[in-house]
Amino acid sequence: MPRATRRLILACITLPLAVLVAALIAGRDGHAVDLDAVLAAPGIAHWLGCDVLGRDVLARLAEGLRLSLTVGVAVI
Repeated sequence: MPRATRRLILACITLPLAVLVAALIAGRDGHAVDLDAVLAAPGIAHWLGCDVLGRDVLARLAEGLRLSLTVGVAVI
């Protein structure tokens, strides 16, 4: 197997796992609205910042990833 293929496979496995682990560590709800954190920049409290409703971007990314992986596995 070519080296580039192995790197691509590793990236496709590692990145989703890293997002899920980071979301578990942060422990936030992706649907919780926090009007004090509207458009907050990335920092200690919100690793990837917040959107226009104050929802944590990392938590929303992890929820979307979980749903995409579930659908992908169910289809296969």
